[in-house]
Amino acid sequence: MSRKRGSKKKVFVWLAGIAAAGAMVPLASYAVAGQEGLTAKLEMGGSTTWWSSGAFNLANQTSSPAADWTLEFDTSAGKAQVNSSWTATGAQDGRHVTIKATRHGTVPNGGKQRIEFGIQGDGKDVPEISGCKLNGESFPCKGGDETDREPPTAPTKLTGQAQKDGTIRLGWGASHDNRAVVNYEVFDKGKKIYATAADRTDAVLTKENAGIKPNTPYELTVKAVDGAGNVSAASNVLKVTTGAAPAPDNEPPTAPKNVKAIAGGSQSVRLTWGKSTDNVGVTGYRVYLRGTKEPLQTTGPDTPAAVVSGLKPSTKYTFEVKAVDAAGNESAAGVASATTTAEDKPVGGTAPKDLDAKSWIVQDGPGVHYLGLTWDVPQGQKKILRYEVYLNGEFTTTVSYYDPDTATSVQPGPAKGGKAIAEITLGDHPEKTYKVKVRAVLDNGSPGAFSEEKTVSTT
Repeated sequence: MSRKRGSKKKVFVWLAGIAAAGAMVPLASYAVAGQEGLTAKLEMGGSTTWWSSGAFNLANQTSSPAADWTLEFDTSAGKAQVNSSWTATGAQDGRHVTIKATRHGTVPNGGKQRIEFGIQGDGKDVPEISGCKLNGESFPCKGGDETDREPPTAPTKLTGQAQKDGTIRLGWGASHDNRAVVNYEVFDKGKKIYATAADRTDAVLTKENAGIKPNTPYELTVKAVDGAGNVSAASNVLKVTTGAAPAPDNEPPTAPKNVKAIAGGSQSVRLTWGKSTDNVGVTGYRVYLRGTKEPLQTTGPDTPAAVVSGLKPSTKYTFEVKAVDAAGNESAAGVASATTTAEDKPVGGTAPKDLDAKSWIVQDGPGVHYLGLTWDVPQGQKKILRYEVYLNGEFTTTVSYYDPDTATSVQPGPAKGGKAIAEITLGDHPEKTYKVKVRAVLDNGSPGAFSEEKTVSTT
């Protein structure tokens, strides 16, 4: 599906690195390595047990471009990923991470290059970086000034309480440092259980991020850490006891009633139903094609309707609608059937023009590939309900018309024409090439003509 963008320039992110989460707090680390005059500076941002962010700033003080550089470091925990995938590629072997320049990663003579990365933590320990190297030569990861031995001040006024949902909410006064605080660490009886970034002076401790258990007393303190690894004295001790675990919710919602299915043309069916009820609360609805296990669509608790697209003409379909609650309990099914109409002839003058397709990868996990699409909407045509994207001849997804100038989705699309864009997720194991084409579906359900088919190779 398409994502909102602030302007046309932000549509395709293969031209720039994706900034990792967390505020960047400089840790000066320079070293001459590889070739004389090429330097590296490590800049770390916020770090938690779940996510850390940072960047290497390369500076080339020579008279020649530096094209084939290699950065290396070790991480104590987690999986590293290069976010500046246009300029660099990364690989991890055990705890050792290697980052190499792409053909776009050349550091011009007298110029600079920024390589951003993130580390997806294991939820137990805050990743620590060591063994920094540029072109095989070591440089300090934690700052060039090894004389910084001054710890931050202790966090003040630690307060908090246990919540009904089994979590513990904390807040404290900020610490100060002669350089900069880079993160805070939360301890229970002296054992570290959680960490948060320096721009946060609060935390929500849960079972998932800190191992919080019901009916358990905790003696919590908070410490601040600076860029040189100096740790502050502990805050005051906060004693808190969590409540009993809530009784398990094993009761499913009621089945959706009055499910109706109406053909919207040769390739779509519109479903509506009455809302379900639950002893705790309905969190959404799942639409299934009868006989399948994976839902075709999911909707929110206040959206008792769905449109299923990409169907075959003159075909009877039976759908099941089930409600689901927060505990994952699924209701019995409400059932309805509909038969799509015969194949509609494409409406003239509706074919998208100047289709352009680009591929890129964002390594937010195992490495996710995307397709970025743009096309021109013909002027003077009927109103557009949505667009359908076909990959390698098969229907893949639908997207709303998108106006990049106002960063809003428009339904139906404007008859005056304009530029439409879409971002399609291919996943972490894409095909090597895709043939892409797009067509509009008008507000009466009639299909438009296909655009010219484009072939794009994945990165």
